[in-house]
Amino acid sequence: MASSKFNKNENEALFGVFDGHGGREVAVYSNKHYEDLLIKGLKEEKDVKEWLRLSFLSVDDELKTAQGQNELGDLRREKPPKKPALLNILSDERDKKDEEQTNEEMMLDSIGCTSNVVYINKD
Repeated sequence: MASSKFNKNENEALFGVFDGHGGREVAVYSNKHYEDLLIKGLKEEKDVKEWLRLSFLSVDDELKTAQGQNELGDLRREKPPKKPALLNILSDERDKKDEEQTNEEMMLDSIGCTSNVVYINKD
């Protein structure tokens, strides 16, 4: 994520890298929604350190909603992760394909993302 005019302000910039673990879905979700959640939090919190800390918690909260879980499920169904060769050998042909699984069966609550975000304010 890169925004050289964060919040439509030429004196502010925001850059972020989101690295998924357990799947790419949370990283893709975070890249798509983080900036909007950060701007929303700016209206509520004036301390920059606390504002940034709360922004990550906001992403967690959004991911737990039905809408967040549905978006993660859609992302996984759209581009399922590749299984290691050993799991393909050991799996049962009757196992459901990712696109056939419900959100609960895909264990979406066990995936996440590591984030590095830089906020720059020239003022």
